[in-house]
Amino acid sequence: MRHLAISLSLVASLGLIACGPPPLNTAATETLNGFEPADLTDTEVRNDGLYSAPQAYAVGMFMALGLAGELQSGAEADGCPTLTLNENTRTYEGKGCTTADGVTYNGKVVATISATTTTFHTTAGNASPEAEAPDDIEVEFIGFSKSEAKGCDDGVSTVTVTATYNGTFFSHRGEDDMTFEYGVRVDGEATDLAACTKTPQKGGMEYSGTASQLVDSDSNGSVDKSVWSGYGRAGNSVDGVISNQTIDEVFDISVCATEAVSGKTIQRAGEHVAEYTYDGAESCSPDSIVPWTLNGEAQTPLESMSCASAGGEAGWAGLLLLGLLRRRRQ
Repeated sequence: MRHLAISLSLVASLGLIACGPPPLNTAATETLNGFEPADLTDTEVRNDGLYSAPQAYAVGMFMALGLAGELQSGAEADGCPTLTLNENTRTYEGKGCTTADGVTYNGKVVATISATTTTFHTTAGNASPEAEAPDDIEVEFIGFSKSEAKGCDDGVSTVTVTATYNGTFFSHRGEDDMTFEYGVRVDGEATDLAACTKTPQKGGMEYSGTASQLVDSDSNGSVDKSVWSGYGRAGNSVDGVISNQTIDEVFDISVCATEAVSGKTIQRAGEHVAEYTYDGAESCSPDSIVPWTLNGEAQTPLESMSCASAGGEAGWAGLLLLGLLRRRRQ
């Protein structure tokens, strides 16, 4: 088993830092282009849309493996969806089938997942500081949708909601580095169970990154030094779109086990810019405290950044990728 300390460096010049990286071209690009810029002065929107490179990788992996795992369970339990195997490639097809739990699948998911894995360590501040992931993975969503009925507050009525996914997730492990890229768009529906209604919503996330300088300095089977860089966008039709760019976010647990020791992540949306500077080498905090600025003005340091702004169902991008789009604020 190999282990991952990740160093991402996609910034070709200082000009890219000032103006932002070049645009991506993914399945989510056109959808994201149609959203207005998010409001970075809104704390909830800003924090929910904050993804450093390792966090963006975790969200993409969570989405790809989470949905593939869900489909595998359904295929094994009651043949819904159908499963076709070809060496390491699994093709799941819904064809309108419905599981015993009442979930209806349509479309197709094709997943190629390597048997070898890598365990990587970021910081002890993460909910799961060490995680195992396949060395190579490619998942394609081809008009894949899942529909299910939600019970309304009246205890009698139901409303059926559908989320449809299109796009790809790709990750490849090299000798001492890793590259990953994905773009997924979601056409979903938000529910108001009190009113027993649903509202169409769209969302998407795209990101490209690399991980290099993977070091297991004490040969204990877990990478303890890494550098991450990457860039991308996340957005939905309610909150708008935010771009995130991480530049040389360094993890070295011999220096600081609870936060990145150097590097930065920059958020951009419209005229607003938020910049987060990792300072674990100078000020290692057990609470993963990160200083940041908004439009050049210093703000109250952000605590527990590794948990508060990333991954799984905690972040807004993670929610939209699962089809759980938020209700429009009142």
